[in-house]
Amino acid sequence: MVRPRWFAFLVVTGLAGCGGGKSEEGPKMADGPDNLKFPEREVVANPAKISLPAIPELSLPALDPTVHDPRELRVRGKQFLEKDIEVRGYVTWVYDCNAALLALRGAPATAASVQKEIDADPTLCEMPKFHLGATKDAKQVLWVVDVPRPPNKLEREKLPREDLAEWPAVPKFAVGDYVAVSGKFTYTSRRGERNYDGLLQFRALEKSTPTTIADAPPAAALATPPAMKAQEKKPIELEARNASIRNGNDCAQDLERTRIEAALEECHKAIRGWGDNHAAWYLLGLTYFGRKEYTPAQQAFERAVLLAPEDPMYQMMWGVAQFEAVHAIARETEARLTRRSTDQVVADLSKVDLDEALQPLLRAAKADPKLWRAHYYAGRILLAQDRAFDAATHLTSAIRANPAAIAPAVLLVELYRKWDHAEQAVNVAGAVVQNIPSASDAADLNYELAVAYDDASRGSKTAKELEDKAIDAYTKVIDAKRDYHKARFGRGQIYARKKDFTKARADLQAFVSSADSVAYAALKSAAQQQIREMPYR
Repeated sequence: MVRPRWFAFLVVTGLAGCGGGKSEEGPKMADGPDNLKFPEREVVANPAKISLPAIPELSLPALDPTVHDPRELRVRGKQFLEKDIEVRGYVTWVYDCNAALLALRGAPATAASVQKEIDADPTLCEMPKFHLGATKDAKQVLWVVDVPRPPNKLEREKLPREDLAEWPAVPKFAVGDYVAVSGKFTYTSRRGERNYDGLLQFRALEKSTPTTIADAPPAAALATPPAMKAQEKKPIELEARNASIRNGNDCAQDLERTRIEAALEECHKAIRGWGDNHAAWYLLGLTYFGRKEYTPAQQAFERAVLLAPEDPMYQMMWGVAQFEAVHAIARETEARLTRRSTDQVVADLSKVDLDEALQPLLRAAKADPKLWRAHYYAGRILLAQDRAFDAATHLTSAIRANPAAIAPAVLLVELYRKWDHAEQAVNVAGAVVQNIPSASDAADLNYELAVAYDDASRGSKTAKELEDKAIDAYTKVIDAKRDYHKARFGRGQIYARKKDFTKARADLQAFVSSADSVAYAALKSAAQQQIREMPYR
């Protein structure tokens, strides 16, 4: 069994004192305080000071319920999957086959020579598509795909006139236009375009006029749940209580030595002897949690909380175990529905109730703001509940409490990127990665940093500098983990934009030959096409 890091703060209960009273006819009863020690708190002593950006605006405009904003689909897209919707925004990019091939061919190719290539082989061109953004300079955009195109030269020459007469109308628009586009929101279009952030399969387009739209009213302030009252404890004989404490000590020692079965046996003995031994319940919860048996773990932590609700570690671990129990069930359900293994699926937590897991996490974070893991799990739940600002607040608190914590930083960077705040994403990733000495441990965060630099470079006056920084971050990922395939694809894309085709081809070919065909099917297809179109120079 691999022990979670929080096994380092085991509690060793102190033997109860001999206070108590004895009647002339009965045994001596325990009275006074129970002398049980609470676990050491999982906090970082004297954390390094870290400069993090202020939390930016994370609210969506209040639109007509039948109209959607491109940002809304990036943030809340799952609820609109496979539905016909209307989206309004600015056209930020339009695919131009001639321009794309001309950029790849370079000198001495000309627009006329490239057009001859296209006329001779129309398969050189991708299907028409464009990007839709909430603003004219949006970096995070919605793909609109399967857009009707005019017939190519071969089709004009070969197709019957009646077929050409029935050709779908080609919409007229240009970069900078504000348009209303309708279609189906999906992951994969009928013509094979794929984007796991979602894309719009084109149906119709009309020019529109942007209107002044008020922001949606802010969500109600996140309130900390009220304090809990301790459950009344039953009288216990002094000898039975001391025996329970000894069993609890043995459980802690077995757990420390990863003697899991022995730890379970001793914890159960401790609880059977004294049902109000909250330290033993907590240790039992840790034991089950280490075995990834989250339902019995959360039940044990709950008993500890009911007996001693004032301890923030008990509250935190109760919330963490509840989250993991729900998460495990959601993954198992998704795996069953998709006929895949649980390690191949990502559960949609927006569809499950996580309120009961959130409450003890909020209590723990309030009782001790240095409990970074309480903030982190609260942030995960708030993200699933579509409370972006509250999630960012807790994830920021987690990073401040533990500047070397990778998981909350990755989530916060992804959140900022999704909301088109590339600068904040770069600042968070750049600040945290400096506190992680291991290149292997830093790989995930360096990947997020690279993608954030890439986002920030789009349309920037300092694009070259930002692209170079993205390449440097991708290279650190690849050097640390040779099988981090997405990093090779990302670096190859930037090399191609910089017209360094030798390096771009090397990265994309390595990606195609190594990456898993199922997980990266769409990216492999895109990389293969890009390799075919790339000039050898």
